[in-house]
Amino acid sequence: MTSPSSNTDSKPTYHIAYPFNIEGSQGGLFSAAQVTTASAVPSPFEKLVIHASDSEPTTLNGVDVRPVAPLKTDFPAGPWFTHDFLFQHLQAHTEMMPPWLAKEIFRDGGIANPGSVEYVNEFFKRHPVDFSTDEAYSARYKTILSSLKAGDTIGVQGPVWLMPFIRDNADEIRRMGVKHVQFEHQLIPERLDQTPLGARILPVYQKADTIFFHTSVYADRLANMLKGQLPEMKTVDLGIDQQWLDAAQKRVSQLSDVPAQNLLTDRQTELLEGVFRAKTTIPHKFICFDRLDPMKGTHAVIGGIKLFLDEARAQEGEAYKTRYQFASIHELLQLNSYHEFSPKDQYARVCKQMYADLQAAHPGVVLLSESFTSKNGHRDVLPTLMRGRTAIALLGQDGLGLSALEASYVNRNEDVGLIVGDQAGCYLEAKKRGWHELVHGVTAGDPVAVKEAIWQVVRMRDRAPGTLAENNARFAQGYVIPRRDTMALS
Repeated sequence: MTSPSSNTDSKPTYHIAYPFNIEGSQGGLFSAAQVTTASAVPSPFEKLVIHASDSEPTTLNGVDVRPVAPLKTDFPAGPWFTHDFLFQHLQAHTEMMPPWLAKEIFRDGGIANPGSVEYVNEFFKRHPVDFSTDEAYSARYKTILSSLKAGDTIGVQGPVWLMPFIRDNADEIRRMGVKHVQFEHQLIPERLDQTPLGARILPVYQKADTIFFHTSVYADRLANMLKGQLPEMKTVDLGIDQQWLDAAQKRVSQLSDVPAQNLLTDRQTELLEGVFRAKTTIPHKFICFDRLDPMKGTHAVIGGIKLFLDEARAQEGEAYKTRYQFASIHELLQLNSYHEFSPKDQYARVCKQMYADLQAAHPGVVLLSESFTSKNGHRDVLPTLMRGRTAIALLGQDGLGLSALEASYVNRNEDVGLIVGDQAGCYLEAKKRGWHELVHGVTAGDPVAVKEAIWQVVRMRDRAPGTLAENNARFAQGYVIPRRDTMALS
């Protein structure tokens, strides 16, 4: 008879509930999954398992990725990205948004005060979202329960994506003797408890044993909204995938190294050619790589670049074209149809038009392409694209902003800046720890602040070469590189 101590199955397993596909994934959550699977399994766990929405079993850095039940409904883009994400980044869709833009993306002139919380609440009363796809999508994750045993831990990545799963199964998970951990990769906005999302997600938070946040600012906000016994709340120093960033730069150091070039879009090819050509010819280079999304503040980035380039041309004449280059890489740029009452779709439409106007006003200075995904190995080009360029990122509200930390790491020895919005989780936590003055924190949603930050970077490089490099080294060594936490914490 095998004793429990020698039975491998009796040892605890750490289960990660990952709300998307692993295969073909991108963005900050996938970066976190890469870091987690490349790290040692934390004690006392025997192994790590990821439960994801993939259609077939796969692996990530040797870790098993198990598909949940097959998808029999549409991907819940409407409930998630049109409704829930909007309320979770409430200020980015209200006070950080100029009235003209609010009118463009919400498109309902029958409601007063566009850009206010009251307007947004009324908008969804008049244009309700069908949550049935969200319910069906989340129900598939119940198959995880058959893999759980007493002593295990389940780490839910992003409660907003799996609210029905948590609502319906958290009590059973507790009865099984399994620890329930939530990683809130998004933020806790002010006034969340005054929104429809608050009514749905606050009870879900209450179900957790422990919740991890990217900054204690969010934990404090949530604690003030919850009633009764509070879950344990902690800050997680989620790390970037330093190994991948280093290896990818070696794999793709020049244009000819880019894999599967025949599968690139015309815009991707044009951007890559322009970026590699400018490495030794353009002194001031910038990169933007956020999704077209109010939570990323894309409109403020575009507006700030335009204000800067207009001033640069007025001061320097046509010579400005030989001094500056902006490379912008955006998810959702590929959208060509827009639902009339989807703020997300309408925002992408407006940003695409803003970029078209910007490129027409400053031809050859602004390069634009779709995002580079892990499919076909194209994601490996991103670290090289970041290197030697000032990153402009997170000008709305973002729970963390791993992309900005990746840019900091890649440029830790480069004489460039990092321009980041002051409401991003990575900046808020850096400020609490005293590292924020080494980067260029700007008022979220403010294009004038973006313009001024760009000028600061340009003048520092021109007048005090080496200062930015010193700042980068200190910020990366003091704040970015020490971050070693993963998605497998208990």
